[in-house]
Amino acid sequence: MNKLSTYIPSLILTVLLVLMTLASSVALLVNNNITADKAYTLTVDKNLGEVVKSELDKYYYKKYSSSGIPADVYTRFITADYVSKCEKECIDQGFYAIEYNEPLDIHLPKNQHLEDSITSFFEEYASSEGYKIDSNFYKKVDETINNAYNSVKNYTDVYKISALNEHKVLRQLSKLYSVKGILTAVSIGIEVVIILLMLLINRKSKGTVLYWTGTAGIIAGLAGIIPSCIILFNRYYDSFSIKQPAVFLAYTGAMYKFTDGFLASSIAVTVVGLCMLIIYGICHNKDKKQNVKPTLFK
Repeated sequence: MNKLSTYIPSLILTVLLVLMTLASSVALLVNNNITADKAYTLTVDKNLGEVVKSELDKYYYKKYSSSGIPADVYTRFITADYVSKCEKECIDQGFYAIEYNEPLDIHLPKNQHLEDSITSFFEEYASSEGYKIDSNFYKKVDETINNAYNSVKNYTDVYKISALNEHKVLRQLSKLYSVKGILTAVSIGIEVVIILLMLLINRKSKGTVLYWTGTAGIIAGLAGIIPSCIILFNRYYDSFSIKQPAVFLAYTGAMYKFTDGFLASSIAVTVVGLCMLIIYGICHNKDKKQNVKPTLFK
């Protein structure tokens, strides 16, 4: 380890190993945590069905002054359970579009009770006012029903996948998401290659590879632990300026979940690094003791 011919290359490889360990940790987290199932589970954990239901109730009560349609025409049949199903549809279709690079196509579950409620209101209103029920009448009914579905979609799309799609972000994400498995395998493969190169460079003293890999593990682990702890301790994501409560909870919840996962993986990497250094220290001390020559007294 004291020779420059092995020390400098080992040091350079250690720096690269630190970077690749961080990269592979992030890649594994993305691969295992950024999924439709995990995204939907978060909406259930955060009770976003009830949150969105409350937002929609407020929306329709405010809208009454301009539309003339009582809020309960909508709110009686836009239940928390229906909202949860709509959230799942938005998430499933969003991840499908990202994973397979397909156009986003969200169709909310049919709510026949809601459609009947809107139709009944218009028929009763037309009857009381003496309006003629014709094709224009039903055109207005269909338009109101479509607007209701669009409003529900706008609120239940808690990850704003439609907005990402409109701004062409979804297509860019698709390019990365579709190769996440390959990127994970490549980053881990590069780590293996780096360790093999270390073994080759230190072939006369293979035990020192434990020192270098252990050091890389500790540095990479601390590089993940320190910022993660700062973020979690200061509740950094709570400072995000997002007006819709459901969207705020969805995004901050996802970010905290990811940070928790990164912290856990960083701690694991640090522990592995420490174990390697301990093993190296024990083996190194044994080697030293074996090389000590006994003192002869005449």
